Amino acid sequence: INYQYILRNVALNGFSNVVVHNVGVSERPGELEFAYPSDRRAWGSAHPDHFDLYREAPGVERITLPVTSIDAQLQSGENPAPDFVKIDVEGLELAVLKGMVETIAQCKPAIFVELHGWGLEAKEANSRCVVEWLDAQGYKAHHVESDRRITPDNAAQAFEGHLYCV
Repeated sequence: INYQYILRNVALNGFSNVVVHNVGVSERPGELEFAYPSDRRAWGSAHPDHFDLYREAPGVERITLPVTSIDAQLQSGENPAPDFVKIDVEGLELAVLKGMVETIAQCKPAIFVELHGWGLEAKEANSRCVVEWLDAQGYKAHHVESDRRITPDNAAQAFEGHLYCV
């Protein structure tokens, strides 16, 4: 459902330089189980904290998705080298980033990350991990909502929202 929704939005916006694949993205290729409320197409997740919530709720659908990494996509030749990557993966941002180490080394794309987590403590921990990792790769992170530069020292302030990283 999410795949069809994204394809429709890409077509509506007339994007010709956007690649959409019907797979999950993480640190390495494999499979994952994805659960989502059938009445809310964009609310699903494979993150353990989110998955537990969705697994037992009525009206939840579960599917197993193939998973790839951005590095594997680049190495396969299926995609051109990216100059921009958008990540919105409900708390699993670090795994996606770790799956694009070679892509970063070769292309250094700008990265737009939507930060998530389940509860304040998890959100703060996730933002710290993501910002520290990006900083170690030479990225400078800008928190869109607060219009502030985010570093490992103030990463907890970006516990929710969007980071634009170059």
